[in-house]
Amino acid sequence: MRWIRLLTTLLLARFKNKVDPSTSTVLHFLVCITYIDASIMNHAAMMTVMEVGHVDFMVRTGFFRFARKVTWYFRSRGSSSSSTVR
Repeated sequence: MRWIRLLTTLLLARFKNKVDPSTSTVLHFLVCITYIDASIMNHAAMMTVMEVGHVDFMVRTGFFRFARKVTWYFRSRGSSSSSTVR
C-alpha cells in the first residue's frame, strides 16, 4: 500500500505546477490504518510517508529529471537497503 502512494505521487507530480527550489510545498493526505503498529506509526511507514514529500518536491523542481539524466540513484528510506528509487 505504501508503494502505491509513492508511485502515484511520482506520476501525479509531473502534472502539478513547477516550483522554485527555494519554495516549500505542502501535501495533504491521510495515513491508512495499516501504517500503524500497536497504536504508533513504525519508522518504515514514517519514512515512506516522508519520502512521498521528497519525491514530489524533486519532480516539481526538475531535479528528478536531471538526476535521471546523469544516472544518479536515490535510496528509498522506508524500504530495505537493497532497493532504490529511480
